[in-house]
Amino acid sequence: MNLQERFLAHMVKKISTQYPEELPSRFQLLCLHFAWGNYGFMAGLNYLKQIARATDETKGPILECGSGLTTLLMAMLTKGRNIHIYSLEHHPIWQEKMTKTCQKLGFDHVSIINAPLKNFGDYDWYDVDKANLPMDFNLVICDGPPGKIKGSRYGLIPEMDKHLTESCTILLDDAGRKNEKQVIEHWERRHGFAYRMKGVFPKFAMVNRAPAYAKGQ
Repeated sequence: MNLQERFLAHMVKKISTQYPEELPSRFQLLCLHFAWGNYGFMAGLNYLKQIARATDETKGPILECGSGLTTLLMAMLTKGRNIHIYSLEHHPIWQEKMTKTCQKLGFDHVSIINAPLKNFGDYDWYDVDKANLPMDFNLVICDGPPGKIKGSRYGLIPEMDKHLTESCTILLDDAGRKNEKQVIEHWERRHGFAYRMKGVFPKFAMVNRAPAYAKGQ
């Protein structure tokens, strides 16, 4: 185990030990950033903080689109709570890396699912066997597929709507970018979801079924 891996294991132990009495601080999340080291692809601190709050509050299984540091953060806060995380990953090498990392850290309640991208007509999305997924996801962390593919991240709702609870919360990263902004606007117009923009830079969106809340509140 190299120095970076030891630092990551230390931070995982630190955060896991203090939870549920205390959620990770911004400083601890910053340390996780350095320990993970996948610079340029990691979620912002505000987004990580919101994920930690939502994970703490959720009662059901979690769906994640695109694996990474967010996977590990949620794994720390759900271990021993009978909450399973299903993370869809289209890149086979990264899927293997994430699977091995979760195994090393003892996160056996996390499934990193190999799900290559597939064309569904108007959009590309993950090719996943939905029969093997729960029907009651209460939280979705959406940081994939890559925003530049056909339809960006639009496919989440048309493909997974029946698997989401009525009170499901979707946290969508990079919501300030043009493609992602169009996605959440289409979810609102075509599928009856409302959204609130959060954060400053980078922005993310909190999405729920309308009229769960009014946009902007």
